[in-house]
This record gives sequence, C-alpha cells and structure tokens, in this order.
Amino acid sequence: NSCVSYFRKHKRHQSEYTSIDSIPEIYDSGIEKPDRLREMYNLINRLDQVEKALILLWLSDRKYDDIADIMGIPRNTVASRLHRIKEKLVKYSNE
Repeated sequence: NSCVSYFRKHKRHQSEYTSIDSIPEIYDSGIEKPDRLREMYNLINRLDQVEKALILLWLSDRKYDDIADIMGIPRNTVASRLHRIKEKLVKYSNE
C-alpha cells in the first residue's frame, strides 16, 4: 500500500502537457501536410461531440487544468479521456 500510494502521489506531478510526439505516427511520411491535416480532421469528425471538444482543446495547447475548467470535469478525467481518444484515433487511422 505504501508503494502504491507513493506512485500515485508522484504520478500526479508529471507534466501537464503530453507531447504531440508521444502519439504514434499515423501518417505515411510521403503524404503532404494539407493531406495530413485533412486526414486528421476526418478522423476527429468520427468522434462524438465531447471527444471532439476535448481533443481540439488539447490540440490548441491548453493545459489539462484549463480543459477541466472549460469542460466542467475533473483534471484526471481529462487525462484519461484524452488517452482513450488518442488510442481511438490511432485505431481509426489503421482501419
């Protein structure tokens, strides 16, 4: 229990930002930038309204705390939902 508490405590103090580089590459390197953006927005359009709002706020470089205030949900919920959304976008790109 002490170890679990320690890791929970220190996990909260990680950076509030997730690097865009941490998302797996979902595009072919030969695709031009406008095509990449079009594909990204096509993938985002497949999400529901709340997921779209979360990912677009995150893409506009908002802090998790700011997103939580805007959306009216806890910060940890923002983090977990964004993680799931990113996984969903990768899944959609592989279809």
